[in-house]
Amino acid sequence: MRIVQYSSDTGYYLFYCDESGAEMTDTYHDSVQEAMDQAEFEFGITAAEWSEAEPS
Repeated sequence: MRIVQYSSDTGYYLFYCDESGAEMTDTYHDSVQEAMDQAEFEFGITAAEWSEAEPS
């Protein structure tokens, strides 16, 4: 899973990825916290389990 914000957008995308990292689907959220809450609700991923990556 990844949370992404595009520079042209104010919202955040929660990407659901396969084993190779390819995006399978996504959900849109108004904040990072809402995206993290969705990941915790669906998959049990807690805030402490996320790490921040440098933009590419």
